[in-house]
Amino acid sequence: MACLPFLPVDIADPQAKPNIIRIIKRSWAMSQSSNNDHFASSAAKRAESVFCQKDLWYFRTREGKEIGPFRYQSEAQSNLDRFLADLKAKLQLEIPAE
Repeated sequence: MACLPFLPVDIADPQAKPNIIRIIKRSWAMSQSSNNDHFASSAAKRAESVFCQKDLWYFRTREGKEIGPFRYQSEAQSNLDRFLADLKAKLQLEIPAE
């Protein structure tokens, strides 16, 4: 559930409706921009995690552990994606939904 912005207007005032809508739209737009930045930076970090050493490909976890070797960059990337998906699924199982 998303947090609603603090509304510096009286929501019971019928004349405040345009201001409330403007504030909510601005807040939503800012959160979308932030989400896009997060996804872009996550993709960049994942790309930096895949590297080549002596003609073999590896990926590095956040803890610094090197996983590999793989013959192709695409193989290392797909294994990194699978690793992250498995980790995300495990975390979702450990955190109960509200």
